Amino acid sequence: MDKILLAGASGTLGMEVLKILSQNGHQVRAMIHEDKHIEEIRRFTDDIVVFDVQNPIHEIGVFENINILISSIGKSVSIFRSTDGTYDSIDFHGNKNLFEQASNAGVKRGIFVSIMGASEENSLELAQVHYKAEKALADNFKNYTIIRPAGFFGGLHDLIKMGKAGVIPVIGDGMPKTNSIYQGDLAKLIFENLNSGPEIMEVGGPKIHTRLEMAEMIQRKTGGEILKVPNAAAKGSILPLSVFKPELFHNMDYFRFVSSKDMIGEKHGTLSFEEYLDQLDLSQI
Repeated sequence: MDKILLAGASGTLGMEVLKILSQNGHQVRAMIHEDKHIEEIRRFTDDIVVFDVQNPIHEIGVFENINILISSIGKSVSIFRSTDGTYDSIDFHGNKNLFEQASNAGVKRGIFVSIMGASEENSLELAQVHYKAEKALADNFKNYTIIRPAGFFGGLHDLIKMGKAGVIPVIGDGMPKTNSIYQGDLAKLIFENLNSGPEIMEVGGPKIHTRLEMAEMIQRKTGGEILKVPNAAAKGSILPLSVFKPELFHNMDYFRFVSSKDMIGEKHGTLSFEEYLDQLDLSQI
């Protein structure tokens, strides 16, 4: 059975991928950024590497006996979390380092979780760096799959937090549609394409909703009030942050971007956003 290097194993998606690989008997080497996650990771594997991919990988044995690389590495897009590094240093250069050295070490297949909207033409920084990371994957592996989710439920926790605080912002009229996917269902999709798959997959969950409909679901869960913000006003209000707090600016600009456009992928999975909210413990958010 193939041995897998899972980079970003402690993230919301990474943990779900780690669980399903472990449950199906795969040997997994988990790469994480901080040792504070070690005990949680050890529930599924004792083969753990603590490493910052922004640095060249010189540790002996990182890729030893590895056949498949899965990367869900990326800087947090949460407006409530501050992490070291930038989109460029982590999402692009970090993944590029990983892909190049894995390929040089003889790893045969690479899987990268990107974002929907990744392209050279998209002016959004996150879209550009993910496109460059996708290109680095394709340059280093003949056998590869790029997965572009429309978004996953864990990435909507900022809205749930804001709902708990009393306000749920909706950009524009809230009519753009999306089918975000449960991270557990996304992990199953990665598992199903572990050994082979399409070069690019744009994927989403089983149900399509408008952004307003999703905000109304969050409202029912949290009791917060929906606040509609015109797109132009949202863009103008965050612009000063590009100078004073660029990290926060890019995170908020990403939220504005995905909230104001249709983001719909091929339907996968079974859990709906409403069902996810029903089972969610708000005290843990």
